[in-house]
Amino acid sequence: MVRAVLLLNVNPTREKIIAERLLEIPQIVEVLVTFGDYDVFALVETNSPQELAHLVTSKIRKIPGVNRTATLLEAYNPKEPKN
Repeated sequence: MVRAVLLLNVNPTREKIIAERLLEIPQIVEVLVTFGDYDVFALVETNSPQELAHLVTSKIRKIPGVNRTATLLEAYNPKEPKN
């Protein structure tokens, strides 16, 4: 599994609409509207890096009002057991 945090910069007043659209995507497991440099935070789980790339470039960036994205790939989660 590939997990990533997506940070989105969106047009003013579109935060709620974009957050709701993101929640319609099955690979997105959590969405938060935030303050600061980025307006929306999304936690994503995909089966491969290719699926993640396709999701970001073909779906998320095409949502009207999304201006910019940053994708942070998970390196490891200290809460999960080590293999």
